[in-house]
Amino acid sequence: MRSDQHRKLLPAALFAISLSALFACTAVEAAAPGPAACSLGEYQRSARPDAAGTATTVSLGLLLADLIAISDTDQTVTLNVLLTMAWTDHRLSPVAGCHYSGADIWTPDIQLTNSGSLASRQPAELMIQDGGRVVTRVRFEGTVSNPWHMKRFPFDSNDILLQLVSLRYSAAEVSFLVNESWTGRRSVMTVPNWDIGKPTASVNSIMMPLLG
Repeated sequence: MRSDQHRKLLPAALFAISLSALFACTAVEAAAPGPAACSLGEYQRSARPDAAGTATTVSLGLLLADLIAISDTDQTVTLNVLLTMAWTDHRLSPVAGCHYSGADIWTPDIQLTNSGSLASRQPAELMIQDGGRVVTRVRFEGTVSNPWHMKRFPFDSNDILLQLVSLRYSAAEVSFLVNESWTGRRSVMTVPNWDIGKPTASVNSIMMPLLG
């Protein structure tokens, strides 16, 4: 067994979507500035927005856009989700209104770690708001493994679990905050005959081996 000196504590958020069988926030954006106004100058992408000893708070929200299919035989679900994330980087205050990619500015390197083939449908775009507030929305779609524990078939219920982890930064460097206004579900789903609950979330920390 490896000692804790070979591992680090990472921030994690777990979203759960409840399923049981049935029997019977968009902001208005101003026009983006021109390329010259969006120049980053000497901005250092590798440096966190906050000083050492102060964790960078990342707000998270997950919208279940569609539940496309459920296979109790394969124990998989096919779904479409919209992940919203935001944090503040005061260094970007002068470029409010500009849009960047993750290759241009600092990001918390948050990834879905237990999602199987769930993949983003388009590259993430990061929008800069007043005060250096960075907001990004990424849509994921795919089929994921979701083990079923049948006890009262066909009246069982189950949870779809999606875990988000910041792989690059420790829990002392990045902290998660669930934004309930960004977390929910669309009223109409493709899959029939299932009662689909609102996604719920919890924030914790997990131990991961150090790389290298």
